[in-house]
Amino acid sequence: MKAIHAVGLVCLLASAVTTGRAQGVDRVDTLTIAMQAQMGNTVEIHCVGPTVIPFTPVSGATKQLKCGDSVTVAAAHGDSYLVRTQDGSSGYVEVALLPTDPCVQTRFRSAQFRKQWAPKIATMSKDEFWKLKNALYLKVTADDVSAAYGCLRVAVDQEHSLGGMAGYASTVAFDLGAGGKPPSEDAKTKLMKFTQSLDDQVTALALLDDASAAQTFVYSTRHDDIVNRYNSLVDKHDNFIDFVSQRLHQLDAAAPPAAPGDTSGWRGILDGTIQSLAGFTPPKHLSCGTNGDTSPFGDPVQPSFIFLNATAECQEK
Repeated sequence: MKAIHAVGLVCLLASAVTTGRAQGVDRVDTLTIAMQAQMGNTVEIHCVGPTVIPFTPVSGATKQLKCGDSVTVAAAHGDSYLVRTQDGSSGYVEVALLPTDPCVQTRFRSAQFRKQWAPKIATMSKDEFWKLKNALYLKVTADDVSAAYGCLRVAVDQEHSLGGMAGYASTVAFDLGAGGKPPSEDAKTKLMKFTQSLDDQVTALALLDDASAAQTFVYSTRHDDIVNRYNSLVDKHDNFIDFVSQRLHQLDAAAPPAAPGDTSGWRGILDGTIQSLAGFTPPKHLSCGTNGDTSPFGDPVQPSFIFLNATAECQEK
């Protein structure tokens, strides 16, 4: 099973920078989000069946890795991680052999966003704050959403494997003080895993909810802008028709009347135009209201995207 723990990076890099390849490690901000999230984590190499672990040592005694070994990710270069083994050796392992846990990526991404908006709550007005927060969460990518759904699946499976909320709460694992006996290490471990699974679910759902809220805000803003532009054009059209009609009536009043039955002259054309304007049905303003539910978590069948289920019904008035 994969075990991941946060550790400091400074001491890890210090032992590696003396090697030629380690000096060429990539800047963290140039890496993918999944790789950035892996920095500083200690990961247990888990293999399915007999597997050879490609390892390029650069310092220390370790010359090869095997399934079950734990390594700490210190940096990255190209398609490889610079890792440190438990005995302090350093070397490179292919990125594909240390896939990022979806919950690790989701927690990392959530922390990135939170660091940008949380400190500004007290210094901004409500409207300014929501504008900033929505702008930030519009940067959530399809990969972020996919990772969040992946985290939900992993966390829910973990919760169910421990008996679920109702089932686990009724076991002695939650009754840590039963009979005055100290809780067993197994009970403590299960409790920590259960708590972590719930925390991961909250984190993933919060990221999806904030991303959906940002998209809903933009959708509503753009929709309202289009409606306002249309209604503005209707106003301009009405003003133009009123202006033309007024001028035609002024001209009609000042011009001599047409001979009976004469429709070929300009006065007959003028009379016909005025009659046509009188029968013209002008466009009307649109009044729109939202109808339906807005899903904060999207379509679970398509976990790479967030869908809006709300529809805006518009009527002419």
